[in-house]
Amino acid sequence: MKLWQRYWLWFAFLFSTLHLTRDVLQNIGVMNFFTTTFAKTTTAAPLWLEATALTSELLNVIVSLYCLINNTFGRFGLATFILFGIFASMWAYFTFIL
Repeated sequence: MKLWQRYWLWFAFLFSTLHLTRDVLQNIGVMNFFTTTFAKTTTAAPLWLEATALTSELLNVIVSLYCLINNTFGRFGLATFILFGIFASMWAYFTFIL
């Protein structure tokens, strides 16, 4: 595995883990600095958007951790790019359109 691939996988793993934790805490109603930073409070996200975001974040955590443990990139490493693209497009839709 190349160095940039390892850095990408660590970034994807850490970002997705933190964002998944923040989303779950927001869903159960915990209000603190971690859950309210950069949170959009004007409109609630539709259920399909929330479910898709949580699924893509969880899959990104699992796939990037799998690649890091097995020290391979391959198709699963490329899947992290796709999952991150899905997440980024959902974020842009929620932030700029809704």
